[in-house]
Amino acid sequence: MHISIIGAGKMGKDISALLSQSVYIDKINLISLNSDFKKKQSEFKDYIKDLEIKLEKKYEIKNFNKIYLTNDIQVIKTSEFIIESVIAVSYTHLTLPTNREV
Repeated sequence: MHISIIGAGKMGKDISALLSQSVYIDKINLISLNSDFKKKQSEFKDYIKDLEIKLEKKYEIKNFNKIYLTNDIQVIKTSEFIIESVIAVSYTHLTLPTNREV
């Protein structure tokens, strides 16, 4: 099975790491949008290295190789399952008046 995860932030990376352990999943496209892709690649490599150290006894580390970081949204066309990771936003932060409004 091929899966695409839209959003390569912390939640998207965590979901991809968890799903990579499934024997039913062959490939995970972790799609990074609206960001500096070179920076995201570097962050992703560091994230995987960190996971390998922390989880080597709990996870099959080789399964992380199923995860492919990309900035090409077109890969979802070949996916059998698509996940959109959502970023939590504080409702209070969005509704507080600004100095100009008070």
